[in-house]
Amino acid sequence: MSEAPRVTSVPASGEQSLGALVANASRDLSSLIKMEKELAIAELNQTVKRVVPAAAGLIVAAVAGIFFLFIGSMALAYGIGDFLTVGWGFGIVTLVWLIIAAVGALVGLRSIKKITPPERTIRTVKDTADWARHPTGTSTDVVATS
Repeated sequence: MSEAPRVTSVPASGEQSLGALVANASRDLSSLIKMEKELAIAELNQTVKRVVPAAAGLIVAAVAGIFFLFIGSMALAYGIGDFLTVGWGFGIVTLVWLIIAAVGALVGLRSIKKITPPERTIRTVKDTADWARHPTGTSTDVVATS
């Protein structure tokens, strides 16, 4: 976050006009919304940094797998066909590729489940919305800066 939040104290009643109080509240709310936006962007950047290498690896593996699937499968099927029949060779190769695809899908799904939503942003946005609904209520919640 680029700047520290500016905390203003509320003087005893009658020392500031209503316009000044509204201006201070508006400025503070604007600053809070800006900080919420910066937090959301930072959390999304962290998520993208985890997702991009995983996606790139999966794409490279998929392209290489497609080439190997066509060329290697044909060679293996005909090789098995020398000992059995070509039909059995192609059947066995197909079954092996089905097992490999199932394992790959399970690994990919496990990686996707590790991706989490930006929890701090969601929590602070909810806190801000609660405060905006009841600005005069006392709140004991303090948003951690870590």
